[in-house]
Amino acid sequence: KVAGGFLGATNLAVAPNGNVYVAELFGGKISQIRHGHVSTFRTIASPLALEVHGAYLYVGTFADMTFPEDGPPVVNGPGTVQRFRR
Repeated sequence: KVAGGFLGATNLAVAPNGNVYVAELFGGKISQIRHGHVSTFRTIASPLALEVHGAYLYVGTFADMTFPEDGPPVVNGPGTVQRFRR
């Protein structure tokens, strides 16, 4: 076990320096694990997927959706891909 206590961890990315980034869908943030310590890297709505490339962290977010009781999910807007300097 590297770390715990995440709210809906959906994906992680490992940087060349060993830092681990965790997408917390229900926590609304990206957490960073550095030397065994967890901290908030960035607050962002509905983070779903992560990728490290060079000096950047790419974050894919979940589309804005509603879940009616009497039918399938309804997409209210698109998901996004955002880039942050690590």
